[in-house]
Amino acid sequence: MPLIRSAMTYVPSSGDAAMVRSMGPARHPLVVIGQNQRRLPQKIDTSVDLTSNRFGCETGYSARSETRHEICAGHGKDVFVLRYRIKVWGPFDLLEPGGRSIRPTVRKSCALLAMLALSDGHRQSRKWLQAQLWSESEGPQGASSLRQELARLKRILGTAIQSDKIDIWLEGNRFEFDHLSGLAQPPHEDLLQGLDIADDAFDDWLREQRQYFANRPEATADFAPPTRPPQPGLLLAPAANPVQATHCTVVFDRQDKGNPVASVASLILSERLHQKLDQYGIFRCLGVDEAPAIGSNGPITPSENTVVVRIVSIAQSDDIYLGVQMDSGVLGRRFWLKSAVVPADITRIHVAPEIGRMVGQVVENLLDGLAFGGLPVGSTAEALILANEAKKLTFRLDRESLSKADQYLTRAYELEPRGEFLAWRGFLRNTAFFQHRNDDIFADPVSSEELSLEALRQAPENGIVQAFSSQLDYVNQGSTVEPMIKAQRAVEIDPSDPLARALLSNSLTFNGHLTEGYAVAQQAIDLAKGGAYEFYFHHFAAMAATALRNYDTALRHARSSVAFVPEFVSPRRYEVVLAHQLGDQSGVDIAVSAMRRVEPDFRVKTMLEPSYPVNTLRRLPIIEAIQ
Repeated sequence: MPLIRSAMTYVPSSGDAAMVRSMGPARHPLVVIGQNQRRLPQKIDTSVDLTSNRFGCETGYSARSETRHEICAGHGKDVFVLRYRIKVWGPFDLLEPGGRSIRPTVRKSCALLAMLALSDGHRQSRKWLQAQLWSESEGPQGASSLRQELARLKRILGTAIQSDKIDIWLEGNRFEFDHLSGLAQPPHEDLLQGLDIADDAFDDWLREQRQYFANRPEATADFAPPTRPPQPGLLLAPAANPVQATHCTVVFDRQDKGNPVASVASLILSERLHQKLDQYGIFRCLGVDEAPAIGSNGPITPSENTVVVRIVSIAQSDDIYLGVQMDSGVLGRRFWLKSAVVPADITRIHVAPEIGRMVGQVVENLLDGLAFGGLPVGSTAEALILANEAKKLTFRLDRESLSKADQYLTRAYELEPRGEFLAWRGFLRNTAFFQHRNDDIFADPVSSEELSLEALRQAPENGIVQAFSSQLDYVNQGSTVEPMIKAQRAVEIDPSDPLARALLSNSLTFNGHLTEGYAVAQQAIDLAKGGAYEFYFHHFAAMAATALRNYDTALRHARSSVAFVPEFVSPRRYEVVLAHQLGDQSGVDIAVSAMRRVEPDFRVKTMLEPSYPVNTLRRLPIIEAIQ
């Protein structure tokens, strides 16, 4: 029963059919990827490292090809852990249980792992490690470098390496160490031979270690390595697929019919999908000619996680009929289908919101429906799943969901240090400020400004990083020109992202481009139409229409937003002011009553208080209506 990490719900493999039947009907849709059936979790608990599964077994989870350790209550069964091996005699190496080298490519990662291996209890303090590996760096810079190397090792080793705010350590029962085998140091092999990181403090430590081992008594028979008893029942990877996948392969199969414009439409769609998927670092995109075993009628090779995206484009009269179908690679089972109509005009196809919407929906469904079953523990895949869940929680807007989203993003960053995860955490704090009038709901007190600056430093070419930075610049600093430049850049990087367009709309509006600002807000709505987050973008359209003094349209957008999510207070505030401006006292009373369910002390004039979170509304002439 291979396990996804304990950050997800337990999922039995297809080989556990009898057990699956005993569990009753599945509560989540199955997607067949690779050789196992896996179910995407709906709830993630990042606090659990060792769980008791529904079959009465305590179960630890596996990393790469490592077999879990399972002790079943009442069964008296003990399945031994297959351990990683750390070699410090001669050149440093890290070996998987199967013997394959997974040595980190970065020298300081190797040095960090070696220092833990050679330390008492395989544990050291963060400050000590930082002082040995980054002795010439200032405190914050060295601490940041240490976090990055730790995250790199966690991607390789999963839970075999642990940390808290003070220490970093290796789980000793998950490793074998050649220097603790009881055997003498091999002749002509130095300790950590050739490991040079150009740091004097590390060189001093290594010199001391070599002196210690040079003077250590040679091993005797009493220290011979223990022999391991037979291990029946070990759950090994199938021989046909011994190496776990590190990517999901996405194959584009295009079929065009009619005039050449149909081919242009399918090409634009596939190129934008490719561009969007490239941002995630987990999808390997191929054309059907690059994957000859995969075609409309050809067989699918089951050795990798594969999704086939079939794009059909048919030109008929003045329209192009576009269809997208996604099939799982192994059994060719369809798990998503969508169609749209775009104008048969090359210029208009490039800006057609239908194409951008389909791009967003395909990627969203890949992230939602793909279990990443064959990927290693602690991988990019797990970080993406956590971040995807965090995005969904963000738009629920309640305190608990925002706090949990921050925890998921924090964990995602530990697994895969990406600037976009920091940017989302900054966006969460900004959302909490406007929705709940404070951002003290988060366990980590780091500010949105700090997160945004670090995100920009790490990922200046990421669209969402630029987009969120533009919003924070506008809200926190009152600047207008710089946020507009950043938001424009965000849209250029990812034209299918409605959030980037919404934030660009805000910037355009308050740089005096009122008509264009509203048009871009409407584009954001078009891109999100029919999705779970459409409500959010009506709020931006309400702001832009209010700036245009088109108050009826603005009120329509504000009410559309709260009709989807009644507790969304930002558009509700606009509803109060707009209804007041239009002389609709009944509408004012209804909106105020709704506000008081969220803010019991709310009054219309509350919005005139300097600390009240209506930064944008305060800049518009309509605020005078309630003065």
